[in-house]
Amino acid sequence: MKSNNQSGFSYIDVMCAIVILMVGILAQVSAMSFSILRQREAELQSVARQITSSTIESIFAARDLGNTDGINDFHAINTTDVSSAGRFVPGWFPVREDSGADGILGTADDTCLGASCTVGTYTNTSPIREGFERKIEITDIVEPGKTVVTKKRIEVKVRFFVGQLQREQTLATLIAAVLQITRMSEKKTRQPALTSPESGFSLIEMIIAMVVFLIVTSAIYGLLRVGNISRNSVNSRSESIKSARTAVNSVGKDIVNAGLGFSRVGGLVPDDFASELLDIPEDNGKQRDLLTGIIAGNNIRESDLSTNGTKNDVVAFAYRDLQFNGGQALLIEDAPLIGILSNSNVLQTATGACAECRPFDLYLVESKEGKQAIVMATAVPNSRTIVLGNDDPLGLNQPVLGSANERSVLTKCILGNTSDCMNYTSGVTAKKIYWVSFSVEADGTLIRTTYGNNTGGTKDDQIQKNPLVYGVQNFQVRYLMQDGTVSDDPSNGNTTPLKMNEVVQVEISVTIKSDEDTDGVTNVELINVTSSFSTRNLKYDIQ
Repeated sequence: MKSNNQSGFSYIDVMCAIVILMVGILAQVSAMSFSILRQREAELQSVARQITSSTIESIFAARDLGNTDGINDFHAINTTDVSSAGRFVPGWFPVREDSGADGILGTADDTCLGASCTVGTYTNTSPIREGFERKIEITDIVEPGKTVVTKKRIEVKVRFFVGQLQREQTLATLIAAVLQITRMSEKKTRQPALTSPESGFSLIEMIIAMVVFLIVTSAIYGLLRVGNISRNSVNSRSESIKSARTAVNSVGKDIVNAGLGFSRVGGLVPDDFASELLDIPEDNGKQRDLLTGIIAGNNIRESDLSTNGTKNDVVAFAYRDLQFNGGQALLIEDAPLIGILSNSNVLQTATGACAECRPFDLYLVESKEGKQAIVMATAVPNSRTIVLGNDDPLGLNQPVLGSANERSVLTKCILGNTSDCMNYTSGVTAKKIYWVSFSVEADGTLIRTTYGNNTGGTKDDQIQKNPLVYGVQNFQVRYLMQDGTVSDDPSNGNTTPLKMNEVVQVEISVTIKSDEDTDGVTNVELINVTSSFSTRNLKYDIQ
């Protein structure tokens, strides 16, 4: 007889195949979990970086404060004297969402545990940011040959946990020095690897194992599905946070530049000029207005995403273009009366001095007699002439002829007249400037608007709106003043514009509404990003 020797898989072979398959699936799940963990780590690291940066900016602002208690000058910035309100405290402490009544991050009123923290005259009731701790180290530096402290080294550390791993973000700088030294460091520890036991099965056990395998496979599929949803959610949230922080940092750059080389008094503009462009309240008088380095608009515009009648703030900044004319101001030699024919001012410089001048440039024109005006060039016929037509797209230029407040202050003084005119024999200069604003459109888009200086653009292209981030539900701005108070509108509805020159720090808060669709279900999440920036250049007037 013929024999037929056939054999199937042994139980060990089947179990080995099952184990190998399960190891592969578990490896995929582990890889997905690691990806989600890395995304979460990137998000937390971005928050930690923002905390360190805002704290450093806050310490710069603290240097310029003038209040009588707490921090009031450069020498009060320390981590050794915590007997009175407002001093910085050494050691690790929780991070609060807000800076508190003193407006400075990391001071004594921010370090208590619990619902509120009161130190001296300051109270901070803002919630604690879970999972983050901050440490501030301030070291005096005495330069060789000197006996007084001229510099301080500021080091801010923020630590947080990603799973079981500890991370630490560090930012260091020298206050009162030009150079800012930044160091980043990370620390992490390893977790032990997972091990999987193996065992064999009998015939009956193999059948049971197959059933268990199907159950486990279904469970793993469910985990993969949940992991995929979580990863998409983390990715969406990370992108929203990244977009919000990019927008906040864009505002921060203009905050730092605010007032640089600009007049501390401000420049004269037509009555209600800023009101028409920024929607801020009009003043009561008919006199010309002042455009300062910072203009505040509190609760101005409501968008489609606003809730409970909340309105978004508006803020604008002016600063000098130090690249123009090699950083030198233009010397205006004359304003010939030929402009009367077109009812426009004409400014003349030395021959060739205005080679970089272009139509629609913005200028701050100043005299040594203390008169300032902001104007826009409408034509540059040659390298020494700037025409200031009264048909400029911003409505800045006033005519040569007109009543007192309607006539341009750049009109040349003649026949002994000294009122509402300018004497060009006393030294008149022109500086090219930038003017930008930040506001929220009706559809919830935070935009940066630039006015003028669009070289090569037409008259209709001189107001440019650039979107920064979409889905903004709330945009708020707070101002820390030189006397230590915090205000939503230092200029009080644009009635006291010169108060804006006393701002030492600006806090920007953006709330994003993030919509995520999962299996036909829309999940809505609100993401808030807050950061502070020092207005360290506001008080410097470069000639």
